[in-house]
Amino acid sequence: MILAAAIVAASLAAPQAVAQDAQGVTEGGLSVTGQSVITARFVDENGWPVPGIEATLFDREIAADSLWGDNLDSVQRTAITDKNGRFTFQVAVIASADPGAWYSNLNTVSLVYWDTSAVFDDLPATEEITVQAGKNQDLGTYRLRSTAKRGRAASSIKTSSKKKVKKAYRKRYAAQVRAEKMPKVMGCRVAATSAGTRKRTLSAVNFMRAMAGVGSVTFTKKLNSAASQAARVQFSNGYLSHFPIDKRCKSSLGATASSSSNLSMGAIGAANIAQYMDDFGENNYAVGHRRWILDPQQKTMGVGFAGSYGALYVMAPGSENNTTPATIAWPTPGYFPVELEPDGRWSFHYTRSDLDFSKATVKVSAVGKAKRARIIYRSGSTYGTGGTSILGHTWGLSFTVPKSIRRVKGRATTSVKVTVSGVSVRGAYKIAPVTYTVKLFKAGK
Repeated sequence: MILAAAIVAASLAAPQAVAQDAQGVTEGGLSVTGQSVITARFVDENGWPVPGIEATLFDREIAADSLWGDNLDSVQRTAITDKNGRFTFQVAVIASADPGAWYSNLNTVSLVYWDTSAVFDDLPATEEITVQAGKNQDLGTYRLRSTAKRGRAASSIKTSSKKKVKKAYRKRYAAQVRAEKMPKVMGCRVAATSAGTRKRTLSAVNFMRAMAGVGSVTFTKKLNSAASQAARVQFSNGYLSHFPIDKRCKSSLGATASSSSNLSMGAIGAANIAQYMDDFGENNYAVGHRRWILDPQQKTMGVGFAGSYGALYVMAPGSENNTTPATIAWPTPGYFPVELEPDGRWSFHYTRSDLDFSKATVKVSAVGKAKRARIIYRSGSTYGTGGTSILGHTWGLSFTVPKSIRRVKGRATTSVKVTVSGVSVRGAYKIAPVTYTVKLFKAGK
């Protein structure tokens, strides 16, 4: 296929066999000698059919009053892949009585494929097809990629190993938590957040990301400075806002950085990151702070504190080429420190935007008890319900797990089985249920 560079809008509809001139039509030495059917199918890297791919056929038809006076007109036909990912065209085969005519290559048509949701890197793409009377052509199955590199990042923690999770938790998170010094605010100036505080905060961020299977990030000087100013604005105003008015100091940097940062009040340093990951409160059903920290596209962040106020800059330009897992759950599948269990506010997200969660359900079970989890938020894009904003480049569900299901006694391990059902691709193809198990245990000393 040849890559093109355009996207057009279309609604989801069943594909149709699009017919043109009937056999026997003649005009100016041209005649229709038969028909040919062209069909193909699109699936993704999971083998799921992809509805809603637009196939545009650049065709030709016999016409007495053609634009160029040669009895041949160009026409454009469109079909949309159905719930099975398939489209079909019926094309007329045309013959010329004059083999020397400039249009003697009558039976080569062009197909252009577009993804109206802009999910797949492989599209747009084009190809040319030569048709023959009475010979149908199944072009086969085209496999599309929703991300450049699918999988867990090399820096991931092996969550199937209790020993490795415990070691990483103690070294990379628990040992980093301490009473941090609060940077002083002096008028419109804020003291620098110490290098030690930033180092310990970064360790916590990357521990969370490694548990989820996404790559590590670094803090940059520029983003640290912006985060400090965002924290200073929150301190000056005395409340948290992503769109603050800095009446006192008129800092455009602080106000702008606030809209690109996780904001908090209270915990400083590594403990602050656990606070974001818990994402408690009625305003945080979407667990947006958590999702930004676990954003698979992110490479750089920044952190700054002002008094007890904090800002974690999370919306720097990222890369779609980062290694990206298909799903991101929190708590993560496998062994998980109960010390970081987010008080029942669990989440499960896919890293692609064209899935429909409107009919999704979540069931949880442990120690002989099974319950349907209460879904508190459904995200999505055009095909989903609930919020439509891009939070950490993930789309899915937040749900509440009852305390009786997730309780850990002593040094025992509580295995919580989670089953997510009812998710569909673009509202058409229903995905098989996803089941994973979270093994909660006390990882601290």
